[in-house]
Amino acid sequence: MSTCAPAGADRGNPAHRLPLPPPIQYDVGITNHSIRAVFFDFDGTLVDSERLHYEPWLDAVRPQGGHIEWPEYKQLLTGRSDREAGSLLLSRAGVEPTTDLVENACRIKTQRYKARFLDELTIEESVAS
Repeated sequence: MSTCAPAGADRGNPAHRLPLPPPIQYDVGITNHSIRAVFFDFDGTLVDSERLHYEPWLDAVRPQGGHIEWPEYKQLLTGRSDREAGSLLLSRAGVEPTTDLVENACRIKTQRYKARFLDELTIEESVAS
């Protein structure tokens, strides 16, 4: 069984080690595998998924006349929440970003993103090597 030493404990002393809980089983709708670790990643550190968000956003706002070029997207939308991004993209298209339109754009974007990201997301080369 794996163990983990409490903060500040002498990690070389087995008496200070606590047993780790078993892996958590979650069905999150994307995969049905055991979760053995969780990494928190600032986009671009371990993986760079920003480009995978770009095209789903274009799909989501295209029906309202929305469009943005990739360099402008990176500058204006990187780090924003989906609601902020949807509102900004709709506003730029000359459309009043009502709650319903923004939520609909976010829903479409999320559906398109989920359909792509497992197949296209890769670990940054500098991390993988």
